[in-house]
Amino acid sequence: MIEKIFDSLLLSQPPSLFSFQFLMMVLFLTWNLFWKGWALWKAAKRSDKKWFIVLMIFQSMGLLDIIYIFLITRKNKAGVV
Repeated sequence: MIEKIFDSLLLSQPPSLFSFQFLMMVLFLTWNLFWKGWALWKAAKRSDKKWFIVLMIFQSMGLLDIIYIFLITRKNKAGVV
């Protein structure tokens, strides 16, 4: 019983080009690359070395990147540190 469950979860073959798993992987990579690139670019432009390192190391599906872009940079622009 348990073996059947595990066998159904594991891929016996690599995903094809138009499979659901492949399309989800491409979608995730595109989403993550966009937000990661934008956040790293903003951190480098503002010389935020600590934020650049944090954003470079941690993968958070874009959540940490979005927080940095829309909250941290906006707060610092308003003069609040």
